[in-house]
Amino acid sequence: VFLLSIIPRTRFLMVFIDVLLFLVVGLLGLFLVFMWFGTSHAVCAFNLNLFWAFPVHILLAYFIGRVHAKKAAYARVASTMLVAGVVLSWFGPQPYSAELTPLLLLLYWRLSVHSRLLNFQSFGPWNFAR
Repeated sequence: VFLLSIIPRTRFLMVFIDVLLFLVVGLLGLFLVFMWFGTSHAVCAFNLNLFWAFPVHILLAYFIGRVHAKKAAYARVASTMLVAGVVLSWFGPQPYSAELTPLLLLLYWRLSVHSRLLNFQSFGPWNFAR
């Protein structure tokens, strides 16, 4: 995904990958919220995975193809929450499993790309305003 994101001709494919990624992660976040509030499972309460599987990622998936200041601001907030969740997992009661590391790095990378999108709209060969 990193290599595809730096090649200018794969913009349509990256939009598809980002929509799929944030839609799946947002749906997972909705499932976690449902398991927390909608059921009586005590082990599902206070799940720290909501820091990265945030349900509002579904809205980001809807706005992926558009250049919008609110999308960039949301991506900054979501990437900050992701980093805070990882740091909290080092000291908190619920550590992340090592298998989540590639997914968390991918989420952070794509969120950082979308948070900088407005600043680099016409940066050299990578013209994101098209």
